[in-house]
Formats: sequence, C-alpha cells, structure tokens
Amino acid sequence: MKNGINPGLMWLFDDPLHDISAINNRFLHLLAVVDDPLPDHHLLAVDDDLPNLPYHIIIDILSRLPAECIFRCQRVSRPLDVLTTTPYFIRTHLNQATPVIVVQSFSQSNGRYIKLYFINEKAKKIEAYAKSMPLALRCMAIDNPIMLFGSYDGFLLFNNISHGRSVFFMWNPITEQQVTLTQPRPYMNVCGFYFHALKRDYEVLFLYECLGVLEFHILTLGTKSWRNVGRLFCFPPSIERPPVIINGTLYWMVDRRRYYDVYHFYPSRKHLIVSFDTETEKFNTLKHDVCLPLSRKELKQVHLLEFEGRLCLCDPARDASSTELDLWVLNPTTKWWFLKYILTLPEHDQYFSTWPNAFSVEVVHIKKGEVLVRQFGTLLVYNLHLGTWRILEKKGFEGDNVRALVHTHSLVSLDTHDDIY
Repeated sequence: MKNGINPGLMWLFDDPLHDISAINNRFLHLLAVVDDPLPDHHLLAVDDDLPNLPYHIIIDILSRLPAECIFRCQRVSRPLDVLTTTPYFIRTHLNQATPVIVVQSFSQSNGRYIKLYFINEKAKKIEAYAKSMPLALRCMAIDNPIMLFGSYDGFLLFNNISHGRSVFFMWNPITEQQVTLTQPRPYMNVCGFYFHALKRDYEVLFLYECLGVLEFHILTLGTKSWRNVGRLFCFPPSIERPPVIINGTLYWMVDRRRYYDVYHFYPSRKHLIVSFDTETEKFNTLKHDVCLPLSRKELKQVHLLEFEGRLCLCDPARDASSTELDLWVLNPTTKWWFLKYILTLPEHDQYFSTWPNAFSVEVVHIKKGEVLVRQFGTLLVYNLHLGTWRILEKKGFEGDNVRALVHTHSLVSLDTHDDIY
C-alpha cells in the first residue's frame, strides 16, 4: 500500500497535492496509522488534535482522497471522524469523487453473494478490485435473481425481477451498510430512490397495483413514515431501469406492457415518458410538440438517460441487427427533441441471450464524449468525437451475462435500520 491507499484504487485520486510529504504536521502520522494493515481489533483511536491548519485546507486535502481511505481514517482518529462525517464534508467529497464502472457477473453470483467488479473508466479490462456483496436474505433464486439496478449517492441499488414479491437492497460498498426493503404487500415495486432536498431525507417511491388500480406510495427512511401520493395517475413507470433524475424530477419510460395488463390497450405514443416532481409530488407525462420517429416494432427497447444535464432518449431498434443507436436530446425550453448522435456498433450474434437483462442493447452512461454501452453480453466504450469504440474485456467470465452502471463511492450513511418492511 502507498500512503494508506489500496493500489487498485490509486487512479481515484483527482489531482492531489503535488508534495503532501512537505506538510510538516501530525496529519501524516494519521495516514501512517491507516497504512498499517492490522486487523480491525488492533486499530486504536487516535485522540490527537487535528494538525494546526485551517479547516478549509484540511477539508480540501481529505476531500481529494478516495472514500475507502477516508473511511479508514475515521476508524483511527476521533477528530477526523467528527470532521469527515459532517453533511457538508460528505456532500463535498461526493461531488468531487471520480466515478467508477461497476459490473455484476451473474455466473459468479449465488444465493449468498453478488460478485461485483469495480474498474476505472479508462481501463481496457475488467479484472481488478472485485468485491462480493453478502445478501442479508437468501433470495437469489435461479429464475428470480437479484440484479444491479442503479446507483445513487454512493449506494448501489439492487432488485429482483418479480412483480409479485419484489425485494430491494441498498448497499454502500465502502461502509458496507446494507438496507433491505421488503415490500409489505404483493405487487408493490420500488420505482425510485432519491434525496429530498427540502426535507433533508432519503425517500423511496413505490408503485402498487391492485385490482386494476395503480397507487403510488412514498417511504421516508429517516422517519419510516408511509404516505399515499396518488391513485388517479394511470401511467405506470417502467422499473426495468432506474429513473433519470434531473433538477429534482424523476423520469421513466411508461411501462406499456403493464399499462396493457391494467387497461387492455396500449398507451398513445404521446404518453411515452412519465415524470414525478419530488417537491410537488405530482405525476405527469412528458409532453412535446412532435412525436419522435421511434421504432414501432421494438418500442420496449427504448430507454432514457441523462446527457449534460438534459433528458436523453436512446432508440436501439431502428436497425434490426442492433448495431445502430439513435440518441435524442430534449430541449427543456422548446420541449422539442433533436437527434444528437447516431452510434454505429460492431456486428454481434443476435442469438445471444441477454436474460435476465430486459434490454438487448442499452446505453449505460454518457460522460465527456464517451458512451458506455452494453451490447448483449459485451461492454464497450464509444467515442462520440471519433466515432470509434473499444471493448472492455471480461477476463475470466467472457461468455457471462452482466449488468453494468457508473457509480461514485461515498461516505453517505442512511439513518435507518438494516431492514425495513
């Protein structure tokens, strides 16, 4: 280890100080304690005062460190623990942290553990820093597996594919806090997890279907209180992907199959996207002046994502071979969609099963001109400026189906019990 940092995480540094060794104070002594690879029961809290530096400098130094290193500092120094567990520091560190790619291997997961790989965005192979998430409940059935669903504020989100009796996990891989939400009723599914800025608390949005009626409920984690926020809205959001959250509003594609099961006909193309304002707690369908020229045959493959703070829609089905992706971006002022990019992907075996993934091809993330794409069982990074792509090699599980997303490590902790029903 170097300076208390796991070698597999060195790339997480974002322009650290040029010569931290030049700072002559006891802060380096604390880092040296972190560097000691002793078991947990040998680590004793250091009661020394913080170094004689302005707090904004200390915060600036600490906020540049990987979350794993800061978490270790918290275990050996009470002053550092107090400083780095404040809401201000946690949010500052989260906003500055460098994202990583998380990949779930289905063949290496079982009823007790989920195998995850954490890699940086520039890596060419998926092989370093693997970690297993222990499951609090044995619910990894072969026909109903627990899957990586999303990422929010440092928590990885997991769910299963059952509508009848769904399970939802939240897990912070740094602090290893795991919270399990077991739905109190059948046919009640989590469709959103977000931080309410005004209430300063995390909330979970549920969709409940009973006798042809759709209801939406919100669970506030801090108070463990439930409330019904609507049963007049008739468009169920798709829970195949997490919602896109932009400026406090959640966006999903409409679940056309579930809509048909309830009302026995498909929704109009004018009602393809559902929105939920977390401040007003009102649902709506996204209205726009023109209908997108989307694929009629495979509309279920269309999905949403965020692009430079705007809502983006990906249509992967205009080409039958799944080698072409159209990316449409919404102008929030005019409510018009415009075609931003057309991605040309490599040829792929169309008979490759993507189960339990709902999408054959999907865009996982867009950042700084690069697009992370899962094409059947292959992960590739597409360069928007050059029109080129490179494949992320899955060393050791080449033929495996995977789930992938972009995640930011954090020190966020949920003020709740580990199990909520």
